[in-house]
Amino acid sequence: MSEKVLETEEIPVLEKMEAFTEASVFAAAEEQWEIYDAGYCNDNVVWGITPDGILIITTENSRGTMPDYSSKSAPWDIYEEYIWFVIIDGTIDNVSAKAFDDFDSLEYVYLYDGVKKIDSRAFASCDYLVEVELPDTITAIGKSAFEYCSRLTAINLPKKLTSIGEYAFSQSGLKNVTIPGGVTKIEKYAFSSCDNLTSVTVSNGVKGIGQFAFSRNDNLTSVNLANSISKIERYAFCECGKL
Repeated sequence: MSEKVLETEEIPVLEKMEAFTEASVFAAAEEQWEIYDAGYCNDNVVWGITPDGILIITTENSRGTMPDYSSKSAPWDIYEEYIWFVIIDGTIDNVSAKAFDDFDSLEYVYLYDGVKKIDSRAFASCDYLVEVELPDTITAIGKSAFEYCSRLTAINLPKKLTSIGEYAFSQSGLKNVTIPGGVTKIEKYAFSSCDNLTSVTVSNGVKGIGQFAFSRNDNLTSVNLANSISKIERYAFCECGKL
């Protein structure tokens, strides 16, 4: 993404903070990144962006929770067209609602071990998102979290995951899905209208599949369901012509 390197004379610079030079996310790196711009999300959560468009979110001390945002209201939105890589430190509890909704340049997301939740529409409509690294600590993926991520063809759902929200991966590019056994119920429309989806495995422990959960998947040819499933709601696999 060298063609999108930030130019200081073109973009106003917020006050930089010392917190980023000592944050734990940098301690694991081979060398510290230069921070081009930085700011607060709240009293403890801080963000910074490098000159080549890497956004890092961490805390000044202890743990922190990202606040929810309405569309295009996050403090890093002014750099939307430059941000192609997002790193969230393990001291952060969650990726907040609409934090990166409709970020067209975002390609890669790395969540450190310790992040627990991905809230509603956190990464929805990120058309160029191709890779997401989820830690084992993730327990919940919210409503529409990755909806309309058409180039996201694979994701490893952690074993500790217990909740997959409505429309979580609807109209994404996923090809194969394995639902961990800790998920009590796959909510409605969670994996609907995924044109590339060919194979679904639901692990032992899952008890329910919601309405339209896997509907309108034209290329779905293989479904392996666990014996633990006690309820499949109506239209869960409707309009899956190759089943």
